[in-house]
Amino acid sequence: MLVTYHRPFDAKLLLLAVPACAMLWAEGGRIGRLALLVTTAGIVATADLPLISFLALTRNLRISTDGLSGQMLTVALARPIPLILLMMGLFYLWIYLQRDPERGRP
Repeated sequence: MLVTYHRPFDAKLLLLAVPACAMLWAEGGRIGRLALLVTTAGIVATADLPLISFLALTRNLRISTDGLSGQMLTVALARPIPLILLMMGLFYLWIYLQRDPERGRP
């Protein structure tokens, strides 16, 4: 729901990902570092002060939206927060599916 309906106060819900990140970090390895990076990006990008700063910086941004590539560039530069939240959600879903013991059984 955070990807499609985002408000600054909803960012506090991302703190629920911190225990999962801590567990992955404690295991070490590449997945732990990736969990730390993804969780930090999600929390920092949706925090109140960075959100206000980012909106102030992109308020007068003029990007050509001709064609699909222009539209994708507009989304990536003007509104990256939903993309970061989608990346975070997909990462933790991937970790969950990878470690699900019931998944291997028919």
